[in-house]
Amino acid sequence: MKPYVARRALQRALCTQSTVSVDTSGLLGRRGRVRKPYEHVEYTTGLMHDLSTQIRFRGPLSVAEYMNAALTHPEYGYYMRRDIFGRAGDFITSPEVSQVFGELIGIWSVACWQQMGQPRALRLAEVGPGRGTLMADLLRATSAFPAFQAAVSVHLLEVSPRLRDKQRSTLSATGRQEARVSTSGGPEEAEVMRTKCESGAVHSGTTQSVVNSSEDSSQFGIRRLQWQAEEASQPVEVSWHGEISEIPRDAPLLLVGHEFLDALPVHQFCR
Repeated sequence: MKPYVARRALQRALCTQSTVSVDTSGLLGRRGRVRKPYEHVEYTTGLMHDLSTQIRFRGPLSVAEYMNAALTHPEYGYYMRRDIFGRAGDFITSPEVSQVFGELIGIWSVACWQQMGQPRALRLAEVGPGRGTLMADLLRATSAFPAFQAAVSVHLLEVSPRLRDKQRSTLSATGRQEARVSTSGGPEEAEVMRTKCESGAVHSGTTQSVVNSSEDSSQFGIRRLQWQAEEASQPVEVSWHGEISEIPRDAPLLLVGHEFLDALPVHQFCR
């Protein structure tokens, strides 16, 4: 067999075993060019505009980044825009159905504290507190255990200013109606806060409203209040945090999270 005939036979054999494709869609003058996913619609406003801009300049987003933006974007996030709980919202959780749920969690918290040896200080944290219903029922149930409430401080992990306001209103409605103000700023800032409380601009139960100078109060609102079941009972300090790393680690921690893990941004790994 002649050499060039052998080469042609080898080429035919290779072509039958594999196929090579050449993408010519990007060539100049080529019709029917395939567009990138974010190019087929021009988003001029809203979350899709922000996400498409990030993708255009930074490249693909991870699933966690996309989920985090969809849920907690300051302007367009699902949890940031409206009250999504209850009959007028999208779903109802167990604490909204019956107060028994939060009361049982409260008794469980007391039992855990007793099993720890009744430490003098205890951090009780709730992640994703919703409207604050569970915590309000928990505190009301544990008011029957004065030693527990003397030891416990409550820490609510919430990134939505709207939900923080709702949680503060819920807790205020279950405690005594008496306002006290303390601020980390100077006398002028303290006077402004007193005026807000007296005018009703700041809704409090038995509250100690603290404006942290390291955080924008217009974005997050009041960061602390004191919940008190009755005049003679021990007040419980309630604090709000934007990140779990802000919760003090100087005492044992009880962590409560109801229907929370399913709302966390997750990382997706592909083999």
